[in-house]
Amino acid sequence: GVTMKSRSHLCGLTVVLGACCVCSRAASQPTWPFAFNWSKFPAGWFGANATNWENEEQLEQIGKYSMAIFGWQHLITETNWTASIYAQLNQAAIVKARFPDLPVFVYTGFGNADGYNAETWAVMQEAFKGCPANQPCRTVPEPYANWFLESTSTPVYSMSGCEQMGMGWSHPPTPRCANLLWNLANDSMRDYFVEKLIAPLAAAPFIDGVFFDCFNYAYSLPDPWNRKTVNVANCSNEGGAGCDALAVGTLDVASRVAKALNEAGKVPIYSNPASFVNGPKPQPLWLNESRLVDALAGSTWMTNYEFMRAESLASSGQLANMLAEGVAGVAAGVHTYYNNATEDPTPHLAAFMLVREEHWYFFGSTGWFDDSWQWTPLFDQLSRCGAPVSTATEGPTRVWTRQFTDGCRVTLDCTATNCAANISFPKGDQ
Repeated sequence: GVTMKSRSHLCGLTVVLGACCVCSRAASQPTWPFAFNWSKFPAGWFGANATNWENEEQLEQIGKYSMAIFGWQHLITETNWTASIYAQLNQAAIVKARFPDLPVFVYTGFGNADGYNAETWAVMQEAFKGCPANQPCRTVPEPYANWFLESTSTPVYSMSGCEQMGMGWSHPPTPRCANLLWNLANDSMRDYFVEKLIAPLAAAPFIDGVFFDCFNYAYSLPDPWNRKTVNVANCSNEGGAGCDALAVGTLDVASRVAKALNEAGKVPIYSNPASFVNGPKPQPLWLNESRLVDALAGSTWMTNYEFMRAESLASSGQLANMLAEGVAGVAAGVHTYYNNATEDPTPHLAAFMLVREEHWYFFGSTGWFDDSWQWTPLFDQLSRCGAPVSTATEGPTRVWTRQFTDGCRVTLDCTATNCAANISFPKGDQ
């Protein structure tokens, strides 16, 4: 078996981004349910404890951040893969009681249909009954036959959740760690998703929003273990005239989810959703981010980059995409996987500072558990930089700079293949 990405919190497809169109900022800005503070660096925390609640020391650490998200792994072992979202909500309540002004989010899937979600398991479980090795051995039968992406003999699925929790892919102790994929071209599936999975989260107290993983899986037809989708009319993994039904369904759900959450004073974060240009490596199934921005006009929402590193910021197309999002008024989370726990985060923080706008948050970690996150004194130092004076300025030799109100200056030099980024602090604040 091949894991989609061993250290990803679930999804392993990086959205490929390219040079970007020029977008205009929306005329009316949506209302945010929580404040943004330019005098504090917006560091985010996105962890989970698989077997226990966070202890007092961990709670105090979480409280130092500007946003906290509880991952799917939270108490996943302790609850035997049956109640992760409830454990997340309970922990969120504890954090909000301690830090009322800290925005707190919980995790769920978007394109991914996760067996550990009770409402999802209820409609996919028939594909697993009587099957060996706790894996599906048949397609999902009626009345949910086309609610999931199906291959010729089974759903399109991975055992990524099992692998990430160290249980392996071949004989996990529970089928609930399997990950199927929703068929967003199906009207009934979309209604069920909004009414059964989202409505309870919209109504839940103590959270400020929901992080949605694998947004891109809703329209891009992933093929784990080379399982190809055969149940979307006139659409294959290589493309086809019928594939836009997936994109249309994706935009429909994104809009309905944002509306439901916004009306309850909450915000969705859509991870790896789209890009303004299909490149630098064009994909057969791609969603133009301008369609997403239009579909969510008037809504409060965020995008999220799971894989940002300073050295590849320009070559990946992310720099152009992020700058265009800033102009368009799109808020974002930006996550960097550190190579190890001792890696200097300075270049990645500089890259983030170059593109950040209001309601942009930086997440830097080695993984997705509590011990994957470390506070750095650089967060405190960057808090003293204040707000940016202007957007990033590009010089003639692929060097971008940006000034901040209190004298900080960040530089991204991409004259070589790998970009180099650094931060200059005012004298006396080195």
